[in-house]
Amino acid sequence: MDSLTSMGLIFAAWIGFSSAENYAARNKTKCFPGNINNNNLQLEGSSGTFESPFYPSKYPKSINCTWVITVPYGKLVKLSFSAFDVEWSSSCDEDYVQIYDGWSSASEVKTKLCGASLPSDVSSTSRYLRVQFRSDEDNHGNCSGFKAQFEQVHKANVLTILFIGGVSLFLLLICMACSIIRRRRSPTPRRQFLHALRCRIRHNSSRQFLRASTPQPAANLHRYPPSTMGYRTPSYTFPMEPPPPYTYPTEPPPPYPGEDTYLPHPPLGRS
Repeated sequence: MDSLTSMGLIFAAWIGFSSAENYAARNKTKCFPGNINNNNLQLEGSSGTFESPFYPSKYPKSINCTWVITVPYGKLVKLSFSAFDVEWSSSCDEDYVQIYDGWSSASEVKTKLCGASLPSDVSSTSRYLRVQFRSDEDNHGNCSGFKAQFEQVHKANVLTILFIGGVSLFLLLICMACSIIRRRRSPTPRRQFLHALRCRIRHNSSRQFLRASTPQPAANLHRYPPSTMGYRTPSYTFPMEPPPPYTYPTEPPPPYPGEDTYLPHPPLGRS
């Protein structure tokens, strides 16, 4: 009886272990070596979490995991990371996490991540988001992988965030442009000096032009001599009585030599 019981317990344990191993090998949400669903893991619901194999321990080499996140109709997916430590490379071609905006590998790639910096949140434009984790054969580091959370969000919230971000970026660009224009227009000591020099040259040129174009009055060649200090106008005394009458001569003047003497007119008082 005891031997039969022991054999029954061993058989039951073996069946349970086989069932657990078979279930683990067919897990549809977790990624680990030997899982036949590693390339088609499904995460559904309004929220959830997932992580790289063996997290927080070192993830294995030569593994490829793909999760397809699906949220209810009319919602969008928001993905955030609470921990991230993937072996870094210059182009993230060795070990990486790649996120697609959709359910298939042909969807648009949102981002490709590697390194130890915590990534920013990623939002989808539909109810699907695809996440792929890959490690190469030369995993020499002690990187622990990642842990991520997803949640559903309303489309209006995403559109509002995008609108606010776009407006903020537009205003920032306007402020930068105004600052650059103001800096270019603000006078510097060199510009002030050059401006003052140009104004002075223009002013002198305009004055010379006015002098050349304005006719000058001719010099007065008939100026009166300047007055002399102490000059007095002479006074004239006019006689009060008239001058005496003129006395005509009674005898004619003697004739010139060679001329006959005759009187063209009789003397006064004679006939």
